[in-house]
Amino acid sequence: MKRLLLSILSLFILSGCSSNNKAVHIKEHTIQSKPIPSQKIENLKNLSIKIRPLMTNEIYNTNHMWYQQGSEFTYFAYNQWAIPPIDMIRQQVQSSLIARDTFRGVLTASTKAKTDLTLEIEIVEFYQVFNANESHAVMEIKVNLISNDNNKLLKTKVFYFNKNCQTNDPNGGVKAFEELFVIFSNELVDTVFLSL
Repeated sequence: MKRLLLSILSLFILSGCSSNNKAVHIKEHTIQSKPIPSQKIENLKNLSIKIRPLMTNEIYNTNHMWYQQGSEFTYFAYNQWAIPPIDMIRQQVQSSLIARDTFRGVLTASTKAKTDLTLEIEIVEFYQVFNANESHAVMEIKVNLISNDNNKLLKTKVFYFNKNCQTNDPNGGVKAFEELFVIFSNELVDTVFLSL
């Protein structure tokens, strides 16, 4: 009788433990922004460009969605990017340059083909900041434009953006970053390439 009672009690304990250990669902986010074609830059039409992402901080080469609240800087436990931010930005720039029909060819760093120019992209800041009842997205990106003929730095520019989020949660940050990606893509072409 004691064994039966002990067996039943063990079953209840084990079944209770297993019901508490449910799988945690992590929500993946991606940027759904589309580049906005504006004026074409005819003097670059015969040139090709390679887009090479650079990193100074490894945190932006992970899928973590970083945020700051007070002095705490960490990432969301149940939300993450589908791909690392550096890859999202590289893809956005590549799509924008292709949509504008700016260059003869727009290639990624993985290609072995020789190009006329290289665009280096470095993420300096890319996170959401939470204050009392609001949040905003912070994005700072540095770009270097290099001539591959003589390895000469043609231009360097730092873009800094700070945009209020519509909602005070990770989804609000994603929507704000979508808008910032379009603004960045347009400003990149208008300020870096237009004056070459």
